[in-house]
This record gives sequence, C-alpha cells and structure tokens, in this order.
Amino acid sequence: MIHLSNGILQATVLRYGAILQSLRVPDQNGVATDVVLGYDTVEEYQADDAYIGAVIGRYANRIGNAQFMLNGTLYRLDCNEGRNQLHSGASCFGFRTWDILKQTDSAVTLGLFSPDGDSGYPGNLSVQVTYTLNGHALEIDYHASTNADTPCNLTNHSYFNLSGHDSGSLKSHYLRIDADSYTPANAENIPDGTIAPVRDTALDFTVMRKILSSPVQTNVSDSAPEYDHNYLLRGWDRSLRTAAEAYSALSGIRMTVKTTSPAVQLYDAVYLSERRGKSGSSYRPFSAFCLETQYCPDSLNHQNFPSTIITASSPLKEKTVFQFSAG
Repeated sequence: MIHLSNGILQATVLRYGAILQSLRVPDQNGVATDVVLGYDTVEEYQADDAYIGAVIGRYANRIGNAQFMLNGTLYRLDCNEGRNQLHSGASCFGFRTWDILKQTDSAVTLGLFSPDGDSGYPGNLSVQVTYTLNGHALEIDYHASTNADTPCNLTNHSYFNLSGHDSGSLKSHYLRIDADSYTPANAENIPDGTIAPVRDTALDFTVMRKILSSPVQTNVSDSAPEYDHNYLLRGWDRSLRTAAEAYSALSGIRMTVKTTSPAVQLYDAVYLSERRGKSGSSYRPFSAFCLETQYCPDSLNHQNFPSTIITASSPLKEKTVFQFSAG
C-alpha cells in the first residue's frame, strides 16, 4: 500500500488496479473521514466485481457488440456483459498490477504497458496515472501514448460516500451536475446515438438536490432512483472545468469535481450487491455514488460523440480534480 499525506488529506493507493483504497478528508468538525468505499486486503479487491476504486482502461464504460471500426478495419473485443464489453473486459487495467514510477510524500505516479492486441485493441499503449494531494484536493492525471491509432478512455471508479464510507445510505447527500444533456441508452445500457435534454426528467441535476429523490416520476422510484447514466458536460473545451458538486448534510463535506473530459457517468450503486468492506463495514445498493469522468460510452460507434482515438503524435492527457471543503 502506498500512503500519501499533505497534512490536510490522506490517501492510500494500491499497485493492484492503481486503486484508490482510502481518502480521508476533514469534516465540519475537523474529523478525518474516509469518503471512499474499499477493502482491507488486495485479495478482496481481486475478488471484487464492482471495480471499487480502480483505474479503468483501455476503455471505460461500454462498447456495443464489443466491436468497432477504425481506419477501415473491424476490431472485435472480448465480451463480458452479454454481447457487449464493459470496462475493457477481463483485461481491464483495474485487474492488473502497476509499476511505481515516482513517489513523494504527497504524490505517486503508476505506470502500465498494454501490448498491441490486448483484449482486441490495436497498438502498444503506455499509461501513467498520477495521484497528487494538493491542498484540499486530490488530483488525478492520466497520460497514455501509443505507436498506432487506438481508442483510449480512462477513468477512476471510486465509490463516494461523503458521510463516511461506512455510514450507509446516501439519504443525506445532495448533487449538482453541470450538464444539460445526456446520452439515452437501450436496455443493455448502450447509447442509441442521440443526445437528449435532462430538463423535465428524473436525470435533471442542474440545480443541487437530493440524490435519492427525483423531481419527475419516470422509470425510477422517488425513494431509490436507478442512476447509471452518462451526462455531457456543459461548455466542454478540453480545459479543466467544473463537472459536478456533491454535499453531505450529515458530515458537512462538500466535493467539487473538475475535469478536462467531456462527460461524467453518474452511478448510485444500484447494482452493488451487499458485501463486507473496510473494517467490517457493510456496503449495499445506494450506499455510495460514482462520478466517473470520461468520454461517452460506445463513442467508437457514434461519430457525433467526442472521439476517443489517440495517435502516435497525439497522446491522451486528461485531468480530474476532487476538491473538498466542509462546513
């Protein structure tokens, strides 16, 4: 385990999966509160089916029919969710052991090499992820280079509970997402290629409101909405911009998410089966939320979505910041 501290925040990162295992931030009373779900041992992460805390690659989220066309060639990928691929299948970067490339008291850079043909993807890919504690913020920098045109879409899959990882339901949580639109999807959660407004739907978080409530009754319940949706962020221009803000009325902890990516996946852990977490805690559906900064799912098969293709002369460089305050 790699322990980081800057005197304000403390984090623990694993080489396995480049996983964010813990993140302690001060609450409204100054008490250090671990706000991410996790496990005590690497063996528990190896048995995990929910990608808790992991870095996801080569391609985060879903690819329909586990295939895509690139430069006139059809690439077929491993299927791991019916006929589709989720989070890069069995070769997900969250299932691999990363190398430590650089480490200080408050930062660590981890590296990984993915060879040509890995899970069906073209090109050799070298990836670096850097976790940095900077004041009241956790910064995650992603860099990937390749020798051939290839898709690359990286994210961190941490599950947040700002009342504390072991505090149970999200009922005290509020959320705002800086997005006016989302990408509708079919029953397999594969986008249909359209872009739709969130206004007058249960997906509208343009004004901060409770996560476990919905202003409009749709196909989700008011008590426990099923959120697993991709939002297109407002005004994306590749600069570091605010994507979302979450708040716990119980702890007073507020988290602002900034990213250079064009989209964010909101997931309220609806499919998280009950399990034992850190220090004997119990995790269950709706006990955490994810804000996975990313490019759109299945963007490889929808030309109107922002491109995830990187080249030898145009590497991937993305950044996500989780900024904390309390009171």
